[in-house]
Amino acid sequence: MKVNVYDKDYQKNYDIKNYKNETIGKYLGQKYNILEFKLDFYKELINIELDQYDHYIKIYFNNIHSANKVFYIKKDNKKDDIYLIYCFESQIGKIISDKSNNSSFKISCLDEYKVYLNLFGIGFITFFEK
Repeated sequence: MKVNVYDKDYQKNYDIKNYKNETIGKYLGQKYNILEFKLDFYKELINIELDQYDHYIKIYFNNIHSANKVFYIKKDNKKDDIYLIYCFESQIGKIISDKSNNSSFKISCLDEYKVYLNLFGIGFITFFEK
């Protein structure tokens, strides 16, 4: 997945494509501090809620309010280049800066959550593009 962020009419916009440069999702807009996305591989709309103090982001599906479908990405308080991924209160993964390439990161998570890797990637990008 490749996400390009650009400004259009003084607002952020996200261009979401696959490795073949085909559009696989779109940014639907922002209401208050919640960004809404539609990705081809998920039935529900995706909400990414931005914390106003930059402590975390919250990722969840529209109309699904189950605790095991609410994810958080938080900066690790001990290390600057690590971000932790939580499902409710359990740590399920992390995002680590790639030492060989300062502009890229590696996402890892428990096997049962790998279906949500694209969500974590988009959420992580919005963390920096507020």
